[in-house]
Amino acid sequence: METWLENATGELRLVVVPYTKKKSPHGDRFLPLSPYEINIFLKIKEINELIEFYDGDYVFCNSEGRTKIREIDYCIRTLCQNAVIPEKSAHDIRRTVASEMYNVGHVKIEVICDYLGHADVKTTWGYILNTHDEEETRDMIINALKGLNGLSISNQSKI
Repeated sequence: METWLENATGELRLVVVPYTKKKSPHGDRFLPLSPYEINIFLKIKEINELIEFYDGDYVFCNSEGRTKIREIDYCIRTLCQNAVIPEKSAHDIRRTVASEMYNVGHVKIEVICDYLGHADVKTTWGYILNTHDEEETRDMIINALKGLNGLSISNQSKI
């Protein structure tokens, strides 16, 4: 799996770490990160090193080394409970990222499928949620159908 790390001169470089989920040939997952996210990961790495939590190039570590996904998921759920917001899981975050890429970023479903490591686009469609409110959804449908067979749509009704 590839990740960004800072080299001795302060430049970010792409490196390969040895752990990946290999259920299928689609097990490697790559997601481009903005400088904002990269800086967050670098800060986490810095904090880990200060408290002597590190395991190679892994970002999420504890005193025993690399943190397992169940521990990360537990932390996310606990933080949601403490913040008194709806409980989310690590998998919910994957769904949110996929939905945002599709609905807001207009990323093609095949590209999202590849980023999520899915072997079949049908699986990816199950991750895509409509992130628009009812009015936005209605307006998008009306706009999509406006030119259908040269007809104009009037008396728009709510969905």
